[in-house]
This record gives sequence, C-alpha cells and structure tokens, in this order.
Amino acid sequence: QRPAQRPAQRPAQRPSQRLAQLPGANEPLDPGASAIKQLRADPNSLLPPLKGRDSLQHGLHGHVPAAEALAEFTYRNQMMERRKNDISALLASYEAEWPCFWGEEAVGNLSAWIQRWSWRFTDGWKFVCGLRRITQPCVVYSLGSAGNMAFEAAILSARPQCRIHVFDKDSFGLKEWFPDASARDMVSFHRALIASADRPTADPPRRTLRSIMAELGHEHLDILKIDVEGAELDMFKSPDMVPSVAQLLLEVHKATRPQYDRIFRNLESRGLRLFHKEVNARWDRSCIELAFIQRQWRPWRKNYTSAAYSIAWPTLPAVCWLVVGVGWL
Repeated sequence: QRPAQRPAQRPAQRPSQRLAQLPGANEPLDPGASAIKQLRADPNSLLPPLKGRDSLQHGLHGHVPAAEALAEFTYRNQMMERRKNDISALLASYEAEWPCFWGEEAVGNLSAWIQRWSWRFTDGWKFVCGLRRITQPCVVYSLGSAGNMAFEAAILSARPQCRIHVFDKDSFGLKEWFPDASARDMVSFHRALIASADRPTADPPRRTLRSIMAELGHEHLDILKIDVEGAELDMFKSPDMVPSVAQLLLEVHKATRPQYDRIFRNLESRGLRLFHKEVNARWDRSCIELAFIQRQWRPWRKNYTSAAYSIAWPTLPAVCWLVVGVGWL
C-alpha cells in the first residue's frame, strides 16, 4: 500500500489578505484619516452641497448642515470598528436601547479636528441629546480633558448660557479654545482629580464628585462628561454616589463584566438610560464611550433625586424572601 498522502497545506495568509476578508474591506484602511485628508483639500467635500430650501442656511435649523458634516466624519471614523477583529466581545453585550426623543448630535467642531488631527483627538466622540433645548441655569462638568476642549467649546457654541467647570491635573490654557473673552468667562478650570474619597493634601488634590458639587454650590448637573483614565470604575460603586445628573457622558477603560454590570446597575437605578454607545476604535478598542440620559428627561428639569425618578433594584436575598413569604401565605 502506498503511504497516505498528507493534504496540501494552504499557504499562510498575509495580514493584508486577512484584512481584505473582514467586513468593510472595500473601505479605506483608515476612513477617518482619509476623511481628514479630503476635508483639508476641500472643507465642504464630505457631503454633497444642497441648494434652496434644503440648504437650511437660515432659520431655526441653521446649525444642521454643520452637525451633519460632523456626524458624517464621526461615522466614517467609526468604520474602523468593522475592520477590527480584536474588539472585545464583552462590549457588544451593552447596547444603547433608549431612544433620544429630543434630537441627538455629535458634539464637537469639525474645523478643530481638521487643524489638530493628532493624538489628542483619538478618543471617541461625545453625543448629547437635546443640547439646544437645555434651559438656564445650565451647569456642565468636564472631568478630564488633557488639553482637548473641543467638546466644551462646542457646548458653549450651542448653548452660550451654560457654565462649564473643567477638572484636570494640569491647566492647558483656555485662551486657545475660547479666544472670545465673554465665552472664556463661562469656563472655570479646577486643578483636581476625581476620586472615590477626598484627599485634599494630595498633589493634585483628590476630590469626590459630591464634595466638589457641594463646594461649588451645585445640586444638579445638566451634563457630566467623564474621561478619567480608569478612575471612573470607582466613582459609582453604589447608587448613593450618583448625584442628580440629567445626562452622563462616560468613557469606560478596560473594565471587566462585573465592573460594567455594577456601573450600569447603579446608573440605571438612578433613572439613567443608555442612548448612545461607541467603541473607541481608533485608539484603544477595549475602551467604550457611553451616553446616558434620564428616562424622563426634560430640558427645564433640574432635579432627578426624588424617589419618583429612581428604581430600587432588589437584591437576590430579598427576592428569595418574597417568594418564600408568598408561598407561606
């Protein structure tokens, strides 16, 4: 008998060949960078120009064309998520299932990305619901900026009456982002890091969110943006650590399933619902941008701490006791 022939082995695929078989293979290797190159050649090239009534150049919806261009750029950048086969499957289990009833938009300034496309702009985008409807007094906290204040500048551009408080370890200078003195007066920088316990003698000082709000005299935040490189995992260990917040924009860094579950459980118990989710496909694909809004959000409401806006999630022992009690009756 002839010895059995081994099946012919297929030659190993090159990385470029494997990449070509992934979803979105016909797209550029880096759609975001390609869009930047296109924009630098022609700032109006992302979307076809519209004329007449469709141009929306005047009136109530005059902001829409710029918002559409930023959304298109954001969408192209997130095309990278389709091409990456190493994005954590864990992140796929946390979906944004709450609709934004008041108008959702990416918050930023497209010209800032065109001019400053660098490491400072590799994080995911921030999305806000009903931004242009928020009434006074409007208070925004931004925890962590690393010198990238495109979000804060865009908030003031849309709602000039909002007061913004930025917290970070270093002052990166406000004049670069807020050249207009009147806008700059609406922004306050605080040298402090957010922690689960107060340590005022540390350098820089460590402060809890609640102690900072008490010091500044704030009982409610219209928008709370958090990008604190992992410290967010200790910020909301219990529902009591969640103050009155209308919208929470949170970047979570390399969390485990129990950590994700705890964050979601505690935020949801305070009435917050996830309306937008975006994997940080450009920089660190184990990070994810999450946007929460109160389930009964109103642009004019400034208090979400009452029992009517909270949910008491029963613990397992309490559920078991209830079942046994019913059976005994």
